[in-house]
Amino acid sequence: WSPDERYLATRHDGMPSTVWVWDIRCLTLAALLMHRSHVRSIAWDPAATEPTRSCQEHPGFEARLAISTADARMFLWSPGAAVAL
Repeated sequence: WSPDERYLATRHDGMPSTVWVWDIRCLTLAALLMHRSHVRSIAWDPAATEPTRSCQEHPGFEARLAISTADARMFLWSPGAAVAL
């Protein structure tokens, strides 16, 4: 769960390179994150503070998810953007 309990990130063993991010407030799939290699771990940033941009706003907070895979990169997802580091 994201720190504001709005988003839930899940992974299924049958599709180990995919992460589903669910928007519980809107009851929709917010993102389907498909990677080239298996996802090793996912973690929400407890200190995310940017304003959200989807469905019903929660001022002062935007969830941010870090994703580690078998690749040598770190991936970050938020409702407004996704980046690879």
